[in-house]
Amino acid sequence: MYKDSKIKLIPRLIVGFITIVLFFYDKTLARYFIFPALIIMGLIELTMKKRQRNQE
Repeated sequence: MYKDSKIKLIPRLIVGFITIVLFFYDKTLARYFIFPALIIMGLIELTMKKRQRNQE
């Protein structure tokens, strides 16, 4: 269980850090980055859940 939570936390930290840096650098650029990043993270989480169900 700890391993799963760590796997989910690291990409969120990376995306959050990049978004904060872009927000202070250029707000428009941050806006264009955050939506695709959230969509990709959601798709990754769905595929991880599918794999976990298939293994059980």
